[in-house]
Amino acid sequence: MSIDAHKPSGILKLIFTKISNLLISTSEDWTVKVWDLNKSNECLHTLKGHTNSVHAAACSPDGKLLATGSKDVSIKIWDLATFECKETILPAF
Repeated sequence: MSIDAHKPSGILKLIFTKISNLLISTSEDWTVKVWDLNKSNECLHTLKGHTNSVHAAACSPDGKLLATGSKDVSIKIWDLATFECKETILPAF
């Protein structure tokens, strides 16, 4: 298996969703990619919104939501059905 992702910066983190057959990749290119492993490793969507490299990702137990954390100090909550950012959490300074 091979995927063509996040060039030239490369992949920082990979996670699998437990419910659906999705692979999530994060990168220094400020994006998160959602891959469908049932469809020849096709990239379903590129999630954009962070303003720095994305180093963390975790999926909800039901596989519906994705949380991502970035060097921009934000956490974003994404809906994996619509690929929309549902919430942005910023630190209280």
